[in-house]
Amino acid sequence: MEWLKKNKTLLFSGVSTTIIGVVLTAFLMNPKAAYLDSKNTTYLMSAGFIAMGMAQYPKAIAYLEQALAIDLNIHGEDYPMVAILRRILGNAWLSLDKYSKAIPYLEQTLASDLKTYGEYHPKVAISRNILGGAWHAFGNYAKAIAYYEQALASDLKTYGEDHPEVAVYHNKLGREWKSLGKYSKAIAYYEQALASDLKSYGEDHPYVAIGRDNLGCAWQSLGKYSKAIAYHEQALASDLKTYGEDHPSVAVSRNNLGIAWLSLGKYPKAIAYLEQALASGLKTFDEDHPTVATGRNNLGDAWQSLGKYAKAIAYFEQALASDLKTFGEDHPTVAISRNNLGIAWQSLGKYPKAIAYFEQALASGLKTFDEDHPTVATGRNNLGDAWQSLGKYAKAIAYFEQALASNLNTFGEDHPEVAISRNNLGSAWKALGKYSKAIAYHEQALASDLMTFGEDHPEVAMSRSNLGSAWKALGKYPKAIAYLEQALASDLKTFGEDHPRTILRAENLALAKAEAYKVVQR
Repeated sequence: MEWLKKNKTLLFSGVSTTIIGVVLTAFLMNPKAAYLDSKNTTYLMSAGFIAMGMAQYPKAIAYLEQALAIDLNIHGEDYPMVAILRRILGNAWLSLDKYSKAIPYLEQTLASDLKTYGEYHPKVAISRNILGGAWHAFGNYAKAIAYYEQALASDLKTYGEDHPEVAVYHNKLGREWKSLGKYSKAIAYYEQALASDLKSYGEDHPYVAIGRDNLGCAWQSLGKYSKAIAYHEQALASDLKTYGEDHPSVAVSRNNLGIAWLSLGKYPKAIAYLEQALASGLKTFDEDHPTVATGRNNLGDAWQSLGKYAKAIAYFEQALASDLKTFGEDHPTVAISRNNLGIAWQSLGKYPKAIAYFEQALASGLKTFDEDHPTVATGRNNLGDAWQSLGKYAKAIAYFEQALASNLNTFGEDHPEVAISRNNLGSAWKALGKYSKAIAYHEQALASDLMTFGEDHPEVAMSRSNLGSAWKALGKYPKAIAYLEQALASDLKTFGEDHPRTILRAENLALAKAEAYKVVQR
């Protein structure tokens, strides 16, 4: 009942108050009857809403599809309730992560809204917004951008520049461009959204804090951790003023700060923020809430970075158990926890156990998404890495090639995920002694990362380190040393002297110089 009361405006937009009254009355006065009359659309809709309110989405879909079929048969395509039912059915399938089933309903709703209202109507913008979200979840960011840009153009005509609805689309477009690895473009949209929200709401408003967190995440992707931390700290201070200690928005800002400090190798600081976020989530929600599971996954990452694999695994296992209770087997969040567990067991050298988790995660991703979804590519990269650790290079290369082909389809040439796949392939070919082939992949990865990030980013340093390692294996020490020196200089700027990555770079460089010296002395 609470779900219906909260969402009746969205569900019944464009429908007369008489129809709303009839359905609500049927629902509120006689809910049991909704389950008994299989031919009355009022009762079928009520049954669907009851099931939605209880999160029984398959049951809701069955009732609402019956109601839709009856309305189409009696009234035809252009009956207002047909569009409403399709919108609700699309959202119900979205709740089940069945994007390919949701999108046709949502596209039919949009077509109907365009007929009824024309191009630049707020209800048409809402339909495009929902479709943008569906395509985002499906991993088709270019399609999501197209829908959001249309919705933005419509709302700009309706409301003008500094309206909260316009800021919402700027934030969403920022998210899509960030997903595509176009961080400068993302930041431009996020900055527009933040400037607009500051005008609309002033300093300490939740939307302003969200805008700052978004900018922090974008700057972090560019390796600008100090800038990221500054935005996240502003967001945290604002949310503490608005909500006090134990609010989900405060926990989000603390999680973001923890992840940023983790990237900088400041593990105690990172863990402190992540533990505060988890403690807050446990106070606000119960044990098995997705927010609590996310907090545990984040803490698992932090302890894994410190080499405390047993502690990391304990957190990942709690997160997995919780997400299985909440979502069931084949949900993207469950796959994340399995991937995390696979990485942790791989770090402990338990490769068969790692592979079992990675295979479960990949199978789940393939059920939920199509072949070329980023989640599926991540699963294949993880499996490739595990098989490479076992010395099964042909198997590893097959997975890496699938991941690369998929990421090229999704993102195009110059995206960080494409560069990761190429670096993985370079490492595998190097392990097989095919140094020229390895160098070709690492050079492509480096060129791509330089375009995306610029000079002093950790991914650029990684590609240079890989190239240094490959040239060293070929006995080309001056070339190897040049790349390794560049990698070390970059990581010193980003992380400082005491970060594990910097220490590793210094060791690799020293080893290359020692080998080069031995060659000269012969």
